[in-house]
Amino acid sequence: MKAVYHPETFRIGEQTYALPVFLDTYWFYVNTDLLKKLNLQMPSNDWTYDEMVELATKATDVSIQQYGLDFSPPITWYVKCLYSIANGHAEHPFFMNGDLTESVIDTPEVIADLQWLYDLVNKHQVIINEKLIGTFPIQPFFEGKTLLLAAEYPPDPSWKFDWDVLPMPRGTKKQATMHQITPMGILQASQYKEEAYKFISFFYELETQKFLADEAKVTTVRHPELDHYYDEISHWKGKNVEAIKLSNTIGYLDPIVMDTVYHKQYLPLYHDNSWKLFSGEFSFSDVTKEIDNWSKNKVKFNTNS
Repeated sequence: MKAVYHPETFRIGEQTYALPVFLDTYWFYVNTDLLKKLNLQMPSNDWTYDEMVELATKATDVSIQQYGLDFSPPITWYVKCLYSIANGHAEHPFFMNGDLTESVIDTPEVIADLQWLYDLVNKHQVIINEKLIGTFPIQPFFEGKTLLLAAEYPPDPSWKFDWDVLPMPRGTKKQATMHQITPMGILQASQYKEEAYKFISFFYELETQKFLADEAKVTTVRHPELDHYYDEISHWKGKNVEAIKLSNTIGYLDPIVMDTVYHKQYLPLYHDNSWKLFSGEFSFSDVTKEIDNWSKNKVKFNTNS
C-alpha cells in the first residue's frame, strides 16, 4: 500500500485517534437519453459551473415538470459550499477558512455565491423547489424527469433510461468535490483491542478495498491494482469512469474534528439559514444580520480541544 487517504484527519498533535474507513465522494449522474432528446452535448470532465447552468436551463421545462437539477441532499448540503471552494472564496466545506478556525460565510464573495444558488432555485427554477419536491411520488431523476443528479451511490439497475457520470464542475479557481469520511478507532477502555485492530486492518486489504469501489466508495488506500480496478466494475462499464477516478482525487473533507462551538453554534446557523435557499424563504438581510452577530463575537473554532 502506497499511502492512506487523509490519515491526518483524525490526528491531533502527534496522536492518531481513528482511521478513515469509508469515503463517500460526490459526482453528477447525467440522463443521457434526455441529453440526446434536447440535442445537447455531453460535457468534458473539466466542465464548468457556467456550462452546468447552461445545460440545466436548456433542460428545464416547468410546464411538464422537467428540471435541469434534481433536489437532492448533495445539492442542498454540499454544492452550495463546493461552488465557493471552486471559486476560491472558501478553502473548506461549510465555508470554513484554511486552518478550520473560522467561517467566511459573511464575506461578500460567499454571499454572492449563495445568491447564485438562490437564483437557480427561485428565479431560473432549474432546481425543484423544496415545497414542490413533496408532490412527486419518487425522486424526479429516477423517473427520467431531471437532467442532472448529484449523488455518491452506485447507479440503480431499475433506471429506465441511459445515463453517464460527470465530476463536480470547475469554478473560476479549481475543481472540487466532497469527501465525507466514516472513521473507526479503538477505545482506550476497550477489552478487545487486538480484535478491534484486526477488524480495522481488514478494511485496508486489497479485496476489501475493491469491495468499497464496487459500492461507489473511494478506496482509502492508493495501490496500482486499485487504480485500474474501476475499469473492471460492471456498473461503470461503457461509462465515463475517468470522472469517478477524477472525483476520487479532487475531494475536500467534511470538517469533522471540531469543538462543541462549531457543532452547537455554527452548524445550526449555517444549515438553518442556507437550507432556506431551496424553499424561497431565504432572506439575505436576515442571514447577514445573524452572520454579523456571530462574527462580532470573534469566536474561534479550536480544532485541538
